[in-house]
Amino acid sequence: KAAPPSTLPLEEFRALLVALSTLVTMHPSSKAWDTSVLPRVRAAVMGRVERMRDEEVKSLDRDQILRCICEPFVGLIATKVTPREIEDTREELLLLFYRRRLQSPFLEKRLKALTD
Repeated sequence: KAAPPSTLPLEEFRALLVALSTLVTMHPSSKAWDTSVLPRVRAAVMGRVERMRDEEVKSLDRDQILRCICEPFVGLIATKVTPREIEDTREELLLLFYRRRLQSPFLEKRLKALTD
């Protein structure tokens, strides 16, 4: 089985999204950006949440996910989508995080400790 791809540390991932958002704000994007690059960035953001290491999932809370992933990504797409789509994206990212948290072994250990 192949090793999972390494993930960029969360703060560095946030910095990358903020830089992209600034770039898009300073230079109006083209149709190619909207149809080709933006979907790839979206997939990378979703993938980053899905590939969180167990230790990372354990140490993060909702506010950190909002600050480091949701809000920078929303800043990047804000001029391209409707307010409803922004809310949907924010909810989707949080749900991915919650699902990842439910799948992590630390939660299983905590639940087992409660039943013992």
